Amino acid sequence: FIKPYHFRFCSTRKFTYLGPDTGVQDIGLRLTTPLGSLFYDTGFGSLVHEWIFEEATDENRAGLAAELVTRTEKDPRVVPYSVRSSILKWDEEEVVVLLSWKFIGEDQPYNLVLQADKSIKELAVKDAKPNPDYLSAHIPHD
Repeated sequence: FIKPYHFRFCSTRKFTYLGPDTGVQDIGLRLTTPLGSLFYDTGFGSLVHEWIFEEATDENRAGLAAELVTRTEKDPRVVPYSVRSSILKWDEEEVVVLLSWKFIGEDQPYNLVLQADKSIKELAVKDAKPNPDYLSAHIPHD
């Protein structure tokens, strides 16, 4: 079975991840990795890439939100039932989702913004805090 496209994860951060930032990176990796694509851990990844190119129906919105919550809760550092997913925009060109959660032992919530540009099949996963660092994935056209 060959997938018609794949996500490639890139990080532009120039420092070592420590503490909760490691968890943020891990969640970003899980969300941008197609489920089952790692031969050594077929349970790692998500089905986000299958939802973002669908029409903006209530069922698809609920499906994407549930997928994001379910896959984020798979991280053992995340407080159970603390994950929230808010779809900010979903149209023919773009899907934008805010994802937030708490890590065990941390008081503040952590946030990621997922932004999918449907025209170039690109999914960017960015820290929701104001800084230029981001995580991104790209689906090649071929």
